[in-house]
Amino acid sequence: MGNVYLIGMMGSGKSTVGKILAEKIGYSFFDTDEFIVSSTGKSIANVLSEDGDDALALHEFTALSSAPINECIISTGGRTYLDKKCREFIDNTGKVVFLDTGVKDIADRLNTEEMKKRNFNIDSRDELINFLNKLRRERLAAYKSRSMIIEGSGTPNEVCKRIVRGFKNEKIRAALREGVELTGFQEDTSEEDV
Repeated sequence: MGNVYLIGMMGSGKSTVGKILAEKIGYSFFDTDEFIVSSTGKSIANVLSEDGDDALALHEFTALSSAPINECIISTGGRTYLDKKCREFIDNTGKVVFLDTGVKDIADRLNTEEMKKRNFNIDSRDELINFLNKLRRERLAAYKSRSMIIEGSGTPNEVCKRIVRGFKNEKIRAALREGVELTGFQEDTSEEDV
């Protein structure tokens, strides 16, 4: 199947879900943000504030092209899929899963203190929710453009189950489009463990 790229908003659970999913299906795991922090010695927020958008996009592309080329779950930064060069690379080298996590769930994970560490001047939960809603509106079309959309709320194990179920169902639908007879098969709606 190649690589699986997890995209979505900051705080949507890409890194947490990615590590668990990789372990469950026997893939390796790669986090582009961790790669950038390790290779630059700076936080993502500092790369952005000190070096700018273009530099961050270049670091993101370098991280993507440094990841294993097969059987890897790759957690991307929230902005990565918005960059045309990164998006084309992702679309051409694997499957894309958009973790569509609700803004209130993200706000629970990214409190105002966490946002200050990321160089965002946000003082209240309401301000955080407004900021996240604006960001979501700006990014949603890109996130949805070529991806399997998975509800990102709930426990990381629940999200992993949804992703695996989505890939199973995708294979069944692809076989049906090709005219392959699948006697006894149906879409997986079970809640069984991955």
